[in-house]
Amino acid sequence: MMYLYHWYINRLILKRRYLVVKKRHYNLLLLLLLLLVIGCNLKSKEDKMLKDGFSSGSLFENSMFKGKSRYDPYTKLVVGRSVDEDSSKALKNGMGGVFGVGAEGSAGVKFNRLLRIFKIPREEGEIIEYMRLAVTNTGIGSAEGYRTYTDSEFYTLLGNLGKAKLQEIIKAHLENVQGLREALRVIDALKAEESKQQLQGILKVEENSYLKELKRVFNESIPDKVYHQAISVDYAGQFNKIKDDVIKIRKEELYASLSGEERLVIEHMRDVATNSSVGLPAYKTYTELEFDLLLIDLGDVSLKKIIGDCSKVSTAKEGALRAINAVAGEKSKQDLERSYDYFNNSYPSYLKGMFSGSTLDDVRRRIINIDYAGHFAKIESDARNIARTEALYAGLSVDEIRTLEHIQGVVTDSGRISAGSRTYTDSEFYNLLESFDTAKLKKFIEVPLKIFEEIDEVFTVIDAIREEKLRQNLKGRLEDEEILCARGLRAAFNGFNPDDVYGRVTSIDYADNLLGLKNYARRIVEVEELYAGLSVDEKKTARYIQKAVTDPGIGDLNEKTYTELEFKRLLINLGALGLQEIINVHVDTFRILREVEVAINDVKDADSKQELSDKFEAEEGTYAGLLKKAFNSSTLDSVQSQAVGINYLDNFISIKNEAEQKSNP
Repeated sequence: MMYLYHWYINRLILKRRYLVVKKRHYNLLLLLLLLLVIGCNLKSKEDKMLKDGFSSGSLFENSMFKGKSRYDPYTKLVVGRSVDEDSSKALKNGMGGVFGVGAEGSAGVKFNRLLRIFKIPREEGEIIEYMRLAVTNTGIGSAEGYRTYTDSEFYTLLGNLGKAKLQEIIKAHLENVQGLREALRVIDALKAEESKQQLQGILKVEENSYLKELKRVFNESIPDKVYHQAISVDYAGQFNKIKDDVIKIRKEELYASLSGEERLVIEHMRDVATNSSVGLPAYKTYTELEFDLLLIDLGDVSLKKIIGDCSKVSTAKEGALRAINAVAGEKSKQDLERSYDYFNNSYPSYLKGMFSGSTLDDVRRRIINIDYAGHFAKIESDARNIARTEALYAGLSVDEIRTLEHIQGVVTDSGRISAGSRTYTDSEFYNLLESFDTAKLKKFIEVPLKIFEEIDEVFTVIDAIREEKLRQNLKGRLEDEEILCARGLRAAFNGFNPDDVYGRVTSIDYADNLLGLKNYARRIVEVEELYAGLSVDEKKTARYIQKAVTDPGIGDLNEKTYTELEFKRLLINLGALGLQEIINVHVDTFRILREVEVAINDVKDADSKQELSDKFEAEEGTYAGLLKKAFNSSTLDSVQSQAVGINYLDNFISIKNEAEQKSNP
């Protein structure tokens, strides 16, 4: 009777796509009647087995598979674990804990030891536990007189089978159990409660048949016969057929709740997820059925979220294209189109990557974080701003446009120059400019244009300085001035009234600050150019003067002794003309100093030579002291006048003449 029912159900209900789902009540009555007939013909023990095994959906409910009906299809099959407390503790040590609940006494320990010896992984060991629950259950196959094992007998059989054969049996039944569990899961996802209960009844019958088949296979007492029969049991097809048909029903339920546009979005996602040529090689490529299963597993909330996000992407793409088409500049349009094409072409791969999460929760997390429409929204915003600038800049010169872009960069920068002032968005900046007509906009630009031109000019002058240290020092000062200038410009843009901003910007006066720095840099360049053009004697004269004013042993104690850097700055402030005049005055004196040294060296008489050397040293000390005193003057003009006023040439000529006379008596 049981097999007749099984055949009838498969032909009448499964083949006809479970017509009960279509709410034909006569089929429901027929199914219930058949279940009642079968129930009346089963023996009391089998009734108890069905009650225990199927009252909550499956034998899983009374086995170590309990609580694991929602198998995660995105990872390798992991059959449910025992919830027994002792088994949970045993998990900490090696393989222990697969057998515990229901295994009599020390048999559970033996089973676990056997699995360790055979090196059978936990998930495979759990398949053996499922079989144990079947073959040790007196209620299964009792009508046929099938043998019921004790735990010890089942343990002995496993040992006699050996590792290789046991693993083949496990492999054969792993697919059966997986198919059963997946069928349970998809039935549980059905929304129509009546259909769900009917399909659960059908699946119960299939599982009962599978369990009875297990009992029949293990009815043999010879291990080899058990092995050959066990590896031939194939119920995966039956379970998968139920699962596939249920998925189709669930798909129909799902699509019935979606609009036509939402269905198109789903089909687009399906095309992406099932296309092996899309995305990176590591991305998962779904079959049609797997994708339907994914939709079921995601649930309504996640599914609605991703449909909404995909719709946003479509809307954002349309907006971006419209904005790009409004851009007149060919280069700007091409840049925007390249950006659009990049994100548009990358979108299918992005979608597939999102579906390729390692777990269902990972896929859900990726769906929650999706915001691909933002890329196209950014392109649209950029395109609209470019179109606005094209309209604004139509009557402006290149320099005026450059100035406005510089101003925009300053007032939209939220970095270090933004403290205490308003930071504009690009749209707010364009809104302000659009309140001015072309003439007023040109006037608005005038002052910033002059400032930026002056900054460029100062930079050019500084960049011409030869000495690296000086050049970098002045570039740092210019950067500081630029920051001050930018802060002043931002302060002028504070507030929302265009006329107030216009008045403050056109009143900015920053010329003096930049002019001072530019003149200083220019003097450095001039001094460097002057020095580069000096003769050898003129350069030596300059170094002689430097030595005089930087030597602490020269001059009075109360006079300033310069550092080399201070002396260099003083010469820069004197300027090229001032320095040239001083050198011109003292170059002849420097030459005669060298001539005096030669003349004294030619004197043969030692006493005379010493006398002349002492006299020359004293005069040179006085001369150097006068130079140092001149450079200690309070003003640049005073330094200049005193330095050129020193005339010590005759004193050294006199010593030279005296030395020449004594060398030629």
